[in-house]
Amino acid sequence: MRGRSEPDPERESALAAAGDVYGIDDVYGTGGEYDNEGKKKTGNGYWASFRSGVRRFFLGKGIIARGVSRFCGGLSSAFRRGAASAFLRSYPESDRRVREGIAAKKAASGLGRRLSALRRRTAALIENSAFSRLCGAAHARLMLMRSRVFGAFLLSFGGYSAVVWLIRYYTQYGGALSYADLVCAAAAALAGLPLLGSELNLSQLLGRSDFFRSLMTGPVGVPPEELDRDGKGPSALAPAVGAGILLGLLTMFVPFRYLAAACAAVAVASAVFRYPEAGMGLIILAVPVSGLFPRPSIALCAVIGTVAAAYALKLLMGKRAPEFGVSEIFPAAFGLATLLSAFPLSGDSFRSALLSAAFVCVYFLAVCLIRSRPAVQVCLRAQVLASTVTAAAGIFLYVTGRAPSGWLDVSEFPEITSRLTVFFANPNMTGFYLALGFAPALSLMFGSGVRGQKLAGFLCASLILVADVLTWSRASWIGLAAGGVLFAVSADPLSLAALPPAAGLAALAAHLFPGTFGARLASVGSMSDSTNVYRSDVWKGAVDLVRRVWLTGVGAGGDAFREAYVVFAVQGAESAPHSHSIYLQLLIATGAAGLLTFICSVAVVLRKTGWAGIGQSDRRSSPAALAFAGGAVSALVSGIFDQVFYNYRLLCAFWLFLGLASAAAGTAARRDAAPAAHVSPESADLEVAIEN
Repeated sequence: MRGRSEPDPERESALAAAGDVYGIDDVYGTGGEYDNEGKKKTGNGYWASFRSGVRRFFLGKGIIARGVSRFCGGLSSAFRRGAASAFLRSYPESDRRVREGIAAKKAASGLGRRLSALRRRTAALIENSAFSRLCGAAHARLMLMRSRVFGAFLLSFGGYSAVVWLIRYYTQYGGALSYADLVCAAAAALAGLPLLGSELNLSQLLGRSDFFRSLMTGPVGVPPEELDRDGKGPSALAPAVGAGILLGLLTMFVPFRYLAAACAAVAVASAVFRYPEAGMGLIILAVPVSGLFPRPSIALCAVIGTVAAAYALKLLMGKRAPEFGVSEIFPAAFGLATLLSAFPLSGDSFRSALLSAAFVCVYFLAVCLIRSRPAVQVCLRAQVLASTVTAAAGIFLYVTGRAPSGWLDVSEFPEITSRLTVFFANPNMTGFYLALGFAPALSLMFGSGVRGQKLAGFLCASLILVADVLTWSRASWIGLAAGGVLFAVSADPLSLAALPPAAGLAALAAHLFPGTFGARLASVGSMSDSTNVYRSDVWKGAVDLVRRVWLTGVGAGGDAFREAYVVFAVQGAESAPHSHSIYLQLLIATGAAGLLTFICSVAVVLRKTGWAGIGQSDRRSSPAALAFAGGAVSALVSGIFDQVFYNYRLLCAFWLFLGLASAAAGTAARRDAAPAAHVSPESADLEVAIEN
């Protein structure tokens, strides 16, 4: 009897000869899954679902399907035997040498031992401090507090806020009011009503919910015994009602949404400091949502700083392990080059360099905190959710006529009367963000064996695609197509069969909408388009500038660029705020060192992702790595034609995708990743990744 690890070679070769090429599950040598009789299970696993989804969606059955399968299988086999595959498979050896070198230098360094001893003593001091004990006691009391206490707070806060809003509305006190405050206050009061009748404490309320229990025990790393704990906490109904009334009365001077956001921020920050892994999902959602704040980049930077501080504290206490291998060397070097671009220390250069370096740190947070398969899957779904919400909100504003009317070229595209813009102040930036999320949505569409999830993935991918089209950003269209094709072909070579139908659908859409989509598509690369002419002139001036400053750069920030660029600018393009290319912009701002370390960072992560995709046994983390890598590639391709990183939040999103791709690839190599939340405090001198 043959088990899962013992496929039948004769049967495999016979089926392959018949033209039934399996796609990536077999071409990459994983062998698939087998039942007790040695027959292959065709419907199990991510790759089998992806392959069957592609086959059913685009090929059907018959001679054409077998011919396409044989052709794609031949390409895959040729790739496996080629130098590129050997290069990808050599990644573990390179990574091992780097890690061994770091470990050897640390062991030989007396400074390393002294720092480890100092960290152990510091961890003991923090663990035994009065503040730490107070926080632990407060957390325990909060988890045992009855749900009715929270319900009373929400009801009093929301109810009094709504009353104050109505009083201000009818007395015309305090100036203009926002209906959003009234709606949010009413929603908070209604949310508190069901909790008033509950006898469960907060621990039981979370532990008895399948969703929260699976979310908190898996990706976040909450110990199972901490959920669904019996016991009664302190009776705090009166203080909860009093606090709600006080905050409700404060809405006379401060809008409800700001007070609610402050309360939520305190609760979320306390949870993040206890479980930093939860902060990654928060960062993913904060990238678009921070656009609702007056200073979006600062708000996002505050979220990242909170997660980084929580991780640093856990690291200092020995409850988390750092991760540093060959894929982390070049991002660290790029961050250093970015910081050095702050010189000379002008206000704009310093601020820009500091923000950029802070967003590069997101890469290291993702690599160090995302260490398990459930965490990878939650991050993937959180990104799809964030992209889908952005797309749905943008489509709603566009259809209802509330989309901004700027950034239009009425003389050349008279039928385009508005462009989709939401959460980002520019339709091009909105399009670039949507392009990032297309590959993750595709991974849900084809990679799930559950019909409901397939349908959800299809709807998400469709919304993202439609919204990206409505931004009318041609660079984002090209990036979306590049990222989606890279992911699909990397996940399964059979996806090549989808390219002709996809091209046919694009041609049909151009024929049906000649004045909008057709005209915009036809203008790609056309020098009769004024935007393309302007961009070409900007590139000419930027290239002339590069010839002078390619070695050291002129420094980060828009002011440094404009001061240096205006001397070389082509007539008519003197007022360009940037070079309309991330590569030219990096070379101008950070010099050759910045551009070289950036390219090497991307190349090493893509190599790691490719290695995870062609040889690892974890068939859940590998496709997630490919999906995030596809999103990052979409930004890189769009960046050829525009300065994608002009918006700092998109710079953060790029490094976030790159970090999640690296983290997912690393998780794929660990068949059973150790839960990071269970690292003991005594392991304060641990410097390598924890693996089973």
